[in-house]
This record gives sequence, structure tokens and C-alpha cells, in this order.
Amino acid sequence: MRSSLVISSLLYLVSLIYALLVWPTPLNLHRANLFPGRNVVLFTLVIDRLSGLVKAAEVDEKMMAIWNIFYHLYIPESDLKLLHEHVRRLLDTSKSMDTWVSSRYGAFVQFLNESTFDAVRKCWLQYAVTEDVTCDQNEELEQRARVTIDSTYRENLGESMALHGMRSAGVHFVRALKIMPLAFNAYWKTGVAGGNEYDKTSLGNNGRGRVNPMFAVSSAPMGGYAVHYGSDPLLGFHLAEAFDTIKSDTLVVERVVQIAKSQFYGWCENFMKTVKENRIKIILHYGDAIRLCHGLQSQKTDQVGLSEASTLRLGPWKSLPLVFDGPGYNSAPAVFDVIDTSNLADHVGTLNMLPATVPLLSRKSSSVLYIENLLLASKDPSQSLRTMLCSDVSTVSLLLGLAPTGHLLGFSTDSTGSEDINLSVFEGHNGHQQYRLRAPWKYPNLGDMRALEQQDGLSGDSHQIKLEAKQLGDFLFKLYLKMFAYEDMSGMMASASLALAKRQSPTPVITDWDKCVERFVNKVQHDQTLAIGGNSAQELFLSLHIHGVWEDQSLKQSPLDLEIAATCSARSKSILKILFQTKKPPSMIHVALVVPRSKLRVFSAEPPDKIGTPGLHLSIRSKVTDNSFFAIHCFFGKLKPRIDGSAGCDVQEDERGWAGSADLIVTCVVPAYTFFMGEADDIRVSLAVNTSLSTVQFISKLGYRLIVYESGLENENRLLLLRESPGINLIPSSSPQILEKANSDKSSREAAPVSVDLNGDSEVKLLNYHADIPKASDESKFLGNGAEVSVTHSSPCTMTLQVGTAKPRILVYPFPVDGFRAKTKIARKSSWIEVAVPVSTALSPGGYDLNRFPVVLGKYHPSVWGMSRVNIQQQPIIKVSGDFDWLYTHMGITLSAEERALSALNSSSRPPNGLFDLKDSLNILFQSFVGRNEKTKNLPMTSFRLNLNGDCDTIIFANAICHDRVTSSIVMDAYVILLSHSRLREMIVPIKKINHSEALGISVSKEESILWKQLMPSLAERCRQGWTHGKNCEYRARNQIPLSVAHGESALCLCGEGKSLNGYPAGAQYKGLAKYATRIAIPPIFAVPYVEVMLSKDSLDLARANRRGAKPSSAGSTGSAVVKCDNCGSKSQPLKACAGCGVVRYCNQNCQKAAWKEHKKDCKK
Repeated sequence: MRSSLVISSLLYLVSLIYALLVWPTPLNLHRANLFPGRNVVLFTLVIDRLSGLVKAAEVDEKMMAIWNIFYHLYIPESDLKLLHEHVRRLLDTSKSMDTWVSSRYGAFVQFLNESTFDAVRKCWLQYAVTEDVTCDQNEELEQRARVTIDSTYRENLGESMALHGMRSAGVHFVRALKIMPLAFNAYWKTGVAGGNEYDKTSLGNNGRGRVNPMFAVSSAPMGGYAVHYGSDPLLGFHLAEAFDTIKSDTLVVERVVQIAKSQFYGWCENFMKTVKENRIKIILHYGDAIRLCHGLQSQKTDQVGLSEASTLRLGPWKSLPLVFDGPGYNSAPAVFDVIDTSNLADHVGTLNMLPATVPLLSRKSSSVLYIENLLLASKDPSQSLRTMLCSDVSTVSLLLGLAPTGHLLGFSTDSTGSEDINLSVFEGHNGHQQYRLRAPWKYPNLGDMRALEQQDGLSGDSHQIKLEAKQLGDFLFKLYLKMFAYEDMSGMMASASLALAKRQSPTPVITDWDKCVERFVNKVQHDQTLAIGGNSAQELFLSLHIHGVWEDQSLKQSPLDLEIAATCSARSKSILKILFQTKKPPSMIHVALVVPRSKLRVFSAEPPDKIGTPGLHLSIRSKVTDNSFFAIHCFFGKLKPRIDGSAGCDVQEDERGWAGSADLIVTCVVPAYTFFMGEADDIRVSLAVNTSLSTVQFISKLGYRLIVYESGLENENRLLLLRESPGINLIPSSSPQILEKANSDKSSREAAPVSVDLNGDSEVKLLNYHADIPKASDESKFLGNGAEVSVTHSSPCTMTLQVGTAKPRILVYPFPVDGFRAKTKIARKSSWIEVAVPVSTALSPGGYDLNRFPVVLGKYHPSVWGMSRVNIQQQPIIKVSGDFDWLYTHMGITLSAEERALSALNSSSRPPNGLFDLKDSLNILFQSFVGRNEKTKNLPMTSFRLNLNGDCDTIIFANAICHDRVTSSIVMDAYVILLSHSRLREMIVPIKKINHSEALGISVSKEESILWKQLMPSLAERCRQGWTHGKNCEYRARNQIPLSVAHGESALCLCGEGKSLNGYPAGAQYKGLAKYATRIAIPPIFAVPYVEVMLSKDSLDLARANRRGAKPSSAGSTGSAVVKCDNCGSKSQPLKACAGCGVVRYCNQNCQKAAWKEHKKDCKK
């Protein structure tokens, strides 16, 4: 069950407003882990087993044991013995935190707090228990685990097709549709990866082996087997090379397992090496990841934070407070350069991830936050990000100070082939469609070298923005409506857990916060669109007050002093006075409702799959009011009055949770005046299930109000009113400190030069830079004398302001802009100039159109901003003699739906599109290298010339095509020689020695030629290895990358020339040019699925209809999606689907045979 569904929505909406007030304090992020004890077993086993070993055979044997223990459901008796021995060693080493720290393990594995240390030990104790049981008990444990494993497989999958394995197959995702489900099913049937014969034979016990305790016990509520039915050891590895040459399905499965093991063994060796060199430190935390992030922010700063509002605890169903009392906290760095959240956003919401993680990211051009989703938030992937953010992507990015790079650049090197085929052929189950979207978020103006230089890479006024209070208030209200749209019963249900918020923004918004929040609150109070929004208003306003964002006057004084107290009965007043032993109760109190365990049978008596994850809330009602509070916390245990007699309680938690016997304690903070609104005898506090379509099932058992349990004030054992949250000595301050601090900083508000103008839809319209000209400056004199004022778009995020002949001024914006549509206001007497510009994204002019492939100069070396690095020498080479039928499909998916439409046009009628032309040339490059170009008579080509109007200034020598494991794509290992006019004379002799008839000329347009020049530095930097840039590097000397985009001039510096030549052509004719060659890694360039439509609706309808064997409906589409014969085009008779792929259709066998020569390239039976 999940009690935080609505908690996050309300709490983080408040934190958005709070976040816009303050500067960031970036800290290290330590990812929460559900099974930290299991991972530590792996880390320490690697060190123990591999240290000091030199014989390869012995190393392989011990690595196999580690693999089995970590990945297999069943293991040999010898491996089980090894696991038990190692766990005992860990338990001896961890008798106390001090003994652990002083051990060999304590140097690289540390704990953020004592609670994590205790949880890890309990995990190891669970593993150890499986050794100490009797034979009968062991047999019972084994049998129970085997039955559970078998039922998990049968009930969830059976023989159905598990598609997620396609992602591990890289470019071979089409063939993997058949192969990876075979490996997956074999794993669940045999308990070993892919059901491979070697591991099955090694199990012993008639091939049954022993149940692996690493899977049989867990930290799940009932403590037993809790492995997800989609688990597969092969998912975490890069397996594309297994499909290159092997034809047999069975042999491919065996090869897939071998490759996975090889990569695992390589990881083990590298891990041991980094530990020995003291280059790695693992800091563990066991608990809720979102709470951890907010807790780190509060602990590492002196600012009033979210912990005071939510009384941060370790996690859901835990009573312990989140504290940092372990040695890992003290040694944690204060800055984190890379944050990878995996697909945690699917579980907590993208809009909850952002406020938790953005402040933890260091401000560097290379810093990156990865947000990944596996579930689509919208039927159209291109709208998913906007849906998840509940707003315009540019506006949210501007307020966050962080933006997804694809939204700015419009390209990616990551392949989405497996996702596109999944979307086009297989429809989602129960409304859930999988489509992996992995978006790197970066600081939007730190990919601009000119902007970076002006900010000194770290700080500057360009980080701040000013926004009119009215516009920001309207934006927050529209955000509020979209976040809670599920409450509007006239519309569609939406996930309330998606809430835009952030705690501390790298781009603090300067505004009149009093007016902004007053407008927001006023709109909420008068809103009539949300069905039950008014019931939650008290909690919203309470949270705003707690965070110091808005002063609720009713919470600044004792409830007895409020006007409402005059209507309150003497009994109600006396109850509150007695409870708090004071004449004036506090304005905010904590409610603790003790729910009898018997009342929870409505959840525990049914299978979890039937119950789902219903949200819970507390309701406080009387005859005149009904208020709902969703920011609740639940845990099992007993409340114990404190010895000092204060109005607080300690907690004796039942650590067994749902498997235990203690009652459920539900607590939250509420306004004290809630208990003055009506007679004390009429007030009822209840735990209720949130109303939604999925919770209708509970009405027959709980009634239409869905009340699980309720109590009145008369039952002091079941309903307690406390000054502090149970078990936590923390009551939030009623003074809005942050608000006063932020609004009192007048100089800070005036210093921000950039203001934001939102349109009527609360989307960013213009960025306005206000430049004050010092009176005594040359600029001011020129301005006063009527000198010409000009502005030019000098880089993606900057404008150059020129007043007369005075020194130019660089205006830095926090976001890419379209400077070609700039508008200027000039005040010559007052001596200021304003330059207003629209923002720019990948689909609009300006911005990074000026340099689509940015490379920025760091302190020590340049770095690629929009592309991943690749160790070209470690990527598997694809043999040119192999089967390359998959290449057509792979290069085809680089195009968006719009670009596919362009490809259907004649080149003479096609509008200029440099990026499309670049993709077309890359396709020619890859296809020609493997001998799939009819113009070269299908002969493999290794030499290429880029010609602009027949003139060549770029020569490319291709060495190999490799799998790019990181991007699930491919990469060409090549060398480039740029023929610049200034160096042509010295290069002319070796150039003449080359047989140019063997080189394929690729004609490029002017727009494409510029893109190639911009691309070259990225291609060189992303694979740079074995050489560094010198002190006299042209990049640094000119402060410019690329050096030039002009035809006949070089884009690259000279530092990489003649370096890393192990893949350079060996022939004598090429030797003379070797010293001019720079190694590059050329990838296919893909459209971005969260920016552009990848598959048109007609394409999707047709593919799905073919898969189902039915004609799709064309309603609502611009054209009819009609099924026709793939050979003759006939659509007049019943058509039969191809038995191999099930996609294309034919009239009869004759048509199928006639089309097979071409169709076999895309269909393998």
C-alpha cells in the first residue's frame, strides 16, 4: 500500500514556491537501495575472492561462484556454503560500527547512518538463518521458495513474450524479439541465466541445486521471496555482439550468457582495482530516496527546510527519524557531478524527482542529472515530458535552471529502436505502455562557451531571473489545477503523484512574493473546478505557512485567540488546554490516530495484486466542516508517553510491520483551530481511502466514505493530540523566515538583469535583459550623444550589445534565445538599454542552431556537452563480412516522422534542412562501409570525401564499425583529415599519392557543411584517449570551438593530429597523411522522442493492425491506414500475415514468394 500518493502532490507544490526563493547548496546524492545488504555481499565477495589471485583458471572459478550467488535463483551446494561462510565473516566484522570502520571493508563501504547499518546486518542475519535451520525446516524453506518462484512465473508471465530484453540487444532489437524471451523464460524455469547448459549441469541435486538465500529472503513486508517477475540477469549487460554472426537461436542464447558473464567478470576486476587504488567509496542509505535528498539539503545548510514540514522519517511505514549519524555522512563530498536516478521517477513521479535532486547537482558545464521513465505519461511520446511536468517544458526548465538537452539540441546519439518497435507492434497492458525515455538534464547556458566564459563557469547574475508576481501566481495556480486534475470528475483521471516542485533552485526567482502567493491563494480559495479541492485547502495553506512562503494569520496566534474560538464550547476549549497543559495551545498540532490491526484486514486479507496501492488520508470532520489531510505518515507500533510529562510520545516500533501484530499509527500536522470548528463530541478523525476509480472495490466493505477506522476525542487511547510528531522532537516554526530573508534582500532583486515575460497560457514568451549603463562610462557618453546601438546574436545564450565604438557588452541569458528576433528599448537620458528576445528550443530558430554540437573548454581540457563519450578501443567490432540487414532498420529509425515525410520528396522540391542532410550522409557513410550501396556496386568502402559544390575539404578514412554499448547503437571508428587552405601546400604531395578513385564522394549542402564543421570537435573529443591538449592549443588560444565553420578552413585544433593511429590505414599511399589525421568516433544522429513525433499515427495504426490481423480504424487520422499486399499492393481480398514477422501481409503464397527476396532482409523466421 502507498500512503504518500497525495502527500507528494501537496507537499511539493508548496516546495516549488519555496524553492524559487533561495540559492542552492549542492550536495552529494546517495541513492537509496532496497537491498543494501545484498549489494555489500557482492562488493566484499569480490575483494575477498579475487585479492592475491594470479592464476587465470582460479580467478575464473571464483568469479563464477560470485556470479551464481548474485544472479541465480538456484546455486550449487558449494556456492551456498561459500555464501554462508562469507555472511558469517560479515556479521563478525560488523559487531559494531567501529569494528566495521576499522576493517578492510570499512575503507570503501560506509554507512550514512546507524539505521542503515542495522538494516544491513538484519539482512545478513536473514541469510545466515538459512544455514542454522534443521533439515526439516530447510526442506520446508526450500519447497516454499520453489513454489513461490514457480507461481510468480506462471501467474505473471507463463509463456508470454517478455519484451524488455530487447533493450540489451542494441541494434539487433528486431531479432532479440524472439531470442531474449527464450532466455528469460529459461531463467525462470531453471533458475540459471538463459537456462545455459553449463550452469544447469553445475547445480547438482538432479539439476535442482539449492535455493539461493539472496533471493529467498528479503526486506519485503512479509520477509520472504520478493523478486520482481520481470527480473532477468541479462538485462544489465550489453549483448548486441552475440547476434552479429550466429544464426542458431539456441547458440545465440548460450553466447548471450557468455558475454554477460564476461562483462561481469570485467566489472569485478575493475572494481577490485579501484578499491586497491583507493579511488572508490560507496556510501549506503536504506530508506526513501526522496526524503533522503531533502534531508541532505536541510542537514548541509542552515536554511529552514522541508524536514520541518514533513518531519522526515527514514521512509514509508518507518517511525525512525531520518538522521545522519554514520561515518559515511561526514566523509561525503558536498558536490555531486552526476546524478542517475534510474527509473525511480516511474514510482515517485518526475515532478517529485526534480525538487529533490536539482539542488544536489554541482554547477559545472559537465554536470548532468539523468531522469528516466519506462512508462509513458502520454500516448504520444513527444508529449510525455510536457505531461509529466504539468506545464510547458521551456518554462519549467527556466524556473528550475536545468533543462533536458534534447529539448535544446534536437538530437541524441541514443537509439530508441527497441522502444519504437514496442510502441508500434505491441499495445500497452491495462493502459500502461512501456517506452524508455532517458533524458539528461543540464544547465542550459553552460553548453555555450561564450556564456560560460562570462560566468566564470560557476556564478553570475545570469543565474537569477525576475518575474512579475501576477504572472508567477497565475502560473502556480494553473500548475495546481493540472496537478490535481484527477479531482475534477468531469475530466480524465491523472496521477496526483506527479507534482512540479523543487526545494532550492539554481535559478532563484526574484519577485514580490507577498503579492505572488496572495494571488495564488486567492485563486485557490475561489476555485470551483476541483471537485474536492476545498477539502484540502487547509493543508495547502498550512504547508505554505510552515515553509515561510505565506503568512496564514490564523496560524500566527493561539487558536483560543481566534474569532472562531468565541463559538467554541467550553468543553472543546478545556480538552485542548488539558492536553497541552497550558492556557494557550499552539497554533499547529500533531494528530496521532491509532488504528486497530483488525481494521486493516480489508487490505491484508486480499492478494496484493487485487488490492493495488490505494492512497490513504486523514479526515477531520464535524457537523459543520470536513477537512482532508494527505501529508500523513504511517507505521506500526505503540505510543509511549514521555517521562517528562510533556504532550509528546515516543514510539516502540513493530519492526515486522505488516507481518507483525501491533496497531497502525497514522500521524500528521494540522491547524489546531480544526478542533474548535464544532462541538468536541461531534469531531471525528478517520483514516480513509482516497477516492478513485481503482478504489471503488472498497465501497462494499468500507461504505461510500471509504473509512477504514475513525475515533473521537473521547477515546484518548486511539486519538491523541500532540505538540510534536510521535518519536520526533521537531515542531515547525510559525515564522516565515525564508520569506522575510528573501524579500528583504532588495539588492539581490535589483541585481538580476533578466526578467521573464509569460503569455496568457503561463508559458515563457520573452526574456528581457536590462543593462544599466554607468553614467561616467564611454557607453553612456556615446548613448547620450545619439550613437548607434546594435545587438547581434553572438552565441546560443548571449547577445552582443554595441553602443557606438565603445567596448562591446556581452549579455548572458539563462536559456537559449532567438536573437534574430530581438527587440531593443533605449533610454538615452536614463542611460539604460533593454534587449528582449524569445526563448529558443530544438524546434524553433536561434539558440543552439548556432552550434548544434557544442564542445566547451573546461579548466583542463575541452568536453563534449551534448554527446556521450565512448572508449572506442573497448567497443566490440562488427565484422564487415557479417549480416547487415539490420542496418537499414537502424539507420531508418534515426528519422522523425516529419523527416520521413521529407525523405519521400524529390531532392529538388525538398526544403533546406541541414540536419536531415547530415543524417542522410551518415547513412551513406555506414551503408557504404559495409558494402550496401548500389552506387559503389555494393563493394565495401573505407575512404570518403565530403564535397561542397564539387570541392573537397574533408577526407575520412573508416577503420571499423563497432557496437556502442552505452547508446545501444553503433559507432564508426575513423580518422579525419581537414584540408585547410593555409596547409594545403604542405599536404599536396601526400594527397596526390592517394588513389582518389577508391574514395566515395559525398555531396553536402552548405547547411550540412557547417554542421559537419560543428560536429568534428565533438567526434574527436568523445573518443580522445592517450593524448591531451597542449598549452598552445588553438581552441584555448582563440577561445573558440570549432575554430571555423567555413569551407576550406579547419574546425579542429592540431593537438590530436598523428595520435592514436593504431586503426589508421596501413597502406604506403596513406603514410604521408598520417601526421594530419585525427581519430574520430562517428555515431548515427537520432531524433529525440520526447521532442518530435517518431512514428505517425497512420504508421502506428497500420503496424498494430497487422500484428492483430485486423484492419485499423482510420477515424481521426488524416489518411486511411489500409492493409494491402506487400507484393502487388492489392487490398481487395482477405490477406494473410507473414508467419515470420506477423507484420506484412500477402494475397497468397505466390505473392509471398515473389516478395521474399526483399522482405527477408527485415524478416527472419
